[in-house]
Amino acid sequence: MRPPPVSPFPLRPHRGFIGRFWHGELPLAVSFWLVGLGVLLSVAALLAGLVLFMRRQDFNPYQVMTALATIWGGGALTLLLLSVGIWRSASRHRFERRTAKRWTGWATTAQATMALLALALAGGFARYGAADVYEGWRMAFQGDPDIPPYSIRLMRDGREAEIIGGFKFGLAKSAERLFASAPDLKVVHLNSGGGRLGEAIALARLIRARGLSTYTSASCASACTIAFMAGRERLLLSGAKLGFHRAFFGASEYGDAMGQLLSEGGATPAFVALAMTHPATTIWYPTEPELQAGKVITATVDFYRFAASGLGVQPTLEDFKAELRRVREFAAIEAADPRIFADTAELYERLFAEGASAGRISDEIRVAKFQPLLRQRLPLANDTLMVGYASLMADQYDLLATDPDLCYEVATRVSGTQSTRLMPAPLQERGINLSDQVLRSTTRRLPPTPDQLTEAGMALSQALIAKFGANNVRLLANPLALTERQHGAFCQLYIGMFRAIAQLPPPQAGTLMADMFGKMAAASQAPAPAKP
Repeated sequence: MRPPPVSPFPLRPHRGFIGRFWHGELPLAVSFWLVGLGVLLSVAALLAGLVLFMRRQDFNPYQVMTALATIWGGGALTLLLLSVGIWRSASRHRFERRTAKRWTGWATTAQATMALLALALAGGFARYGAADVYEGWRMAFQGDPDIPPYSIRLMRDGREAEIIGGFKFGLAKSAERLFASAPDLKVVHLNSGGGRLGEAIALARLIRARGLSTYTSASCASACTIAFMAGRERLLLSGAKLGFHRAFFGASEYGDAMGQLLSEGGATPAFVALAMTHPATTIWYPTEPELQAGKVITATVDFYRFAASGLGVQPTLEDFKAELRRVREFAAIEAADPRIFADTAELYERLFAEGASAGRISDEIRVAKFQPLLRQRLPLANDTLMVGYASLMADQYDLLATDPDLCYEVATRVSGTQSTRLMPAPLQERGINLSDQVLRSTTRRLPPTPDQLTEAGMALSQALIAKFGANNVRLLANPLALTERQHGAFCQLYIGMFRAIAQLPPPQAGTLMADMFGKMAAASQAPAPAKP
C-alpha cells in the first residue's frame, strides 16, 4: 500500500495571523472572504475618502501627485499582498482536497478571481492611471509645461486688473496678494485659454469674496470661464469670445464637475447641458445672444469702457506692431511709411501701459498718425480714387443731413474720429478701402495747373447752378458766415457738390478733389490763432 503524499505546505503554528496569511496557512474561506474581501473593501473606502478629501482642498500639484501615487501604488501593493496569500492558500486547499479526492473548484475560483483583479488593475492603469500619473508628475515636478505662464497686472490706479496666460499653480495666491494691495479694485480682466480647474475654483472664490466684476476683451476659455462666472457683473467686449468644454485630467473627462461649477455660477440648465456636450478636444464659442440667454454674461460693452488688455503676458513692441497689422487702416501705415508705423507702435505701447482704453488708443492713433499721413497722401491719389472719395463723402453727408447742425459742423471743420464713428458699417468699410488704397499706392499725382483748376471749377459751378440756382451756390463762398437757419440749405448744397464732382470726367473730378484735400492738409498744419 502506497504511503499518503507528503504535503508541500507544512504548517508552522508559531507564525502570527499575518504571517500565516502570507504563507497561505489560513483556510481558503478565511483568506479569501475575511482577509481578501475585508482588506479590499477597507482600502477602497480609504482611497475613496482620500479622493473626497482632496476635492475639498485647494489645488496643489504636489498633493495631487501624492494622492495619485497613493491610489495606484497603494492599490497595486494591496492587491499583490492579497494575491500572494490567497494564491498560496488556494494551492494548499487544492492539495488537501485532491488528497481527499474532493472537489477543488473553490481553489481555482479564488485564484482566477485574483488573476482577474490583477488584470483589471493593470488595464485600468494602462487606460487611465498611466496618463494621470504622467500628467501629475509633469504638473508637480516639471512646472506644468503644457500650460503657459500667467501674468497679473493692475491698471488705472488699481481699479482694474488683468489676468492673462494659463491657470497654473500659484495663480490664485498671486492674485490674492495683488488684489490685497488694490482696495479700489472693481473689475478683473480675464484673458486666458484655461488651465487647472483647481486654480480657477480658488480664483473664483476670491473674485466672489471681493464682489468684483469680470470682463473679457479677447478670449476666456475652458477653466477660465469658471472664474469669469464668479463676477458680480460679467461683461464681454463686443467681438470677444468665451469658450466651453468638458474638463479633463490625464485620460479622463469630467463633464459633471465642470457643469456643476457653471451651474453654481448662474448659467441656465439648458446652457450647461449644451456646453457639456462638447468634449475636451473641442471648444464651443457661443454667440453673444446665446451667452445672454444662458445668463453667462450680463452685458456686452464697447472698447471705450475699460483699459486695453489681452495682448499677452508681457507684450513687446513687436506684439504691438502685430496688433496694428490686424487693423487694415493701421497696417497700411507700415506700407506707406515704416518710420511712422514704428512711431505708431511706440504710441500704442505707451498708451497701453498708461491704462488707456482700446477705443481711446485707436482714436489717438488715428488723430496723431493715421489722419495726418492720409491727408498728406490724399492730394497725390489718382483720379479713380478721387471719384470714389467724392461719392463716399456725398453719401456720408447725406446721412448727416438728418441733423443739419451736425452736418454743418462736420463740413466746416477738419473731420475727426467722432464723425467717422457716426457712419454705418458699409460706409466705414468703403472709407477703409479707399484709405488703404491711397496709402499703399506708389503712384503720385502731379499738382494741378491753374488752367486745369479753372476748367474743373467752371464745370462744377455750371452743374451746381443748374441744380440749385446761383444764389444758393453762393452759400459755399463763406460757410462760416452762415446763420443757423441756413445750415440745412448749406448741407444739401454740400452733398450736391460732391455728387456733382463724382459725375464730372475723372480728370476734372481728380483735380477738384486733389485741390480740396490739399487745402485741408494745409489748414490742419497751420498753427492755431492766438487767443486774445
